[in-house]
Amino acid sequence: MIVRELPPAAGLPLCLNDFFKEGKYPLETMLASYLAVPYVQIGSSAAACLVVALSTLKKFSPRKEVIVPAFCCPRVIHAINQSGLKVRVCDTQVDHFDFDYEQLALLAGEQTLCIITTHLGGIPADLLKATRIARQHGAFIIEDASQALGARHLGQPVGTIGDIGIYSLNAVKGFNILEIGALVSHNGHLQSALAETGRKLLRQRPKLELTKILETISSCFLYNPLGLSITYGTELRQWLAKGDPQRAIGDVFAPPIKMHKVSDFRKRVAANAFLRFPLFQSRCRNVALQRVEKFTTISSITAITEGYGCEGTYPYLTLVFEKAMDCEAVLNELWAQGMGVSKIFYKSASEDEHLVNFVQSTKSPEAASFARRSLTISNSPMMSNQDFQNIYDTILSVLEDSSQSAEPELMMQEAHSFDTVEQLRFSP
Repeated sequence: MIVRELPPAAGLPLCLNDFFKEGKYPLETMLASYLAVPYVQIGSSAAACLVVALSTLKKFSPRKEVIVPAFCCPRVIHAINQSGLKVRVCDTQVDHFDFDYEQLALLAGEQTLCIITTHLGGIPADLLKATRIARQHGAFIIEDASQALGARHLGQPVGTIGDIGIYSLNAVKGFNILEIGALVSHNGHLQSALAETGRKLLRQRPKLELTKILETISSCFLYNPLGLSITYGTELRQWLAKGDPQRAIGDVFAPPIKMHKVSDFRKRVAANAFLRFPLFQSRCRNVALQRVEKFTTISSITAITEGYGCEGTYPYLTLVFEKAMDCEAVLNELWAQGMGVSKIFYKSASEDEHLVNFVQSTKSPEAASFARRSLTISNSPMMSNQDFQNIYDTILSVLEDSSQSAEPELMMQEAHSFDTVEQLRFSP
């Protein structure tokens, strides 16, 4: 029985004091100051905020299509469908989660209401290219910065560059206040419309909010390696044992997305905890950069890192293997061992059978390949240097075994090739 479970990502732990301090400023004010934006709206989750955003944009245009990367969170697909809009998926770049911008330019058109860029793992997407394509077609830009609160693109916080930005204060996305979402916008015309939509869609649901309050309180005591072995690890291993890795990582969601108003109590707890967030995030980033550097010496692995002019936040590290079987072998070694190794999403949106009714049929081979060949390593402070070294050593061992097992096959192929050449050379 595993009694020590590392979280799949870095989340700022709550303290008992967060529940009792009065709080100097409201959460909305603190986020607005941190992100340098004039407008912040709080919702029950990032997905709920996305529903508010999309439902608002419908008021400004009769267009019906929303373009998303083929490698994205299933809840983004559900939010688009719940808003009465159509999903169009765009393939990704080779070995990356960001758009294939040549394909995006072909997909965008007169029916495109908006393009949703996604900053996965705290790594900023290429906002300049996405924005240029959106503006060419009169479309809006929504930044899904759920996993990237605090990341920056050319000095500006991601989520504040497009028309609307979405954030999550969730344990697997850098924070730990259990699903609170935030929505921001610089656009004055959109702000009043977003507020009106939020009032209509985010209603009081006392029973649901009480459940979230109790979960938040319990997380203060259970968000540690021992508690996580119960709240996270047990279910993970059960689904893996049943042969359903997609459910093991929590990648299957049943619509509809729950929409409700967040209590002042939970917002106050989040505001108190947020005072520690910038320092926590800075430390996580510094550790991540050192660990990413270690993987640059392994030619058969690509570590996803920030581009020029960007600063990532790295709640987890994303590794892409040359061979899917090597990625699978590493997962088989570490996934169920409580080591903080997992996957972001198990399948691309085009391949996910749970999304087949919501996604227009579009081939996305690179996104599918990325899903098969990538895994994540937690960047939580709970992971010690020795934990990381054990993971690193396991990866090296798997790759070495894979290389050795491939050598006989390669020799046979070379021998066969040589025989063929000799036969051609000396045949009468």
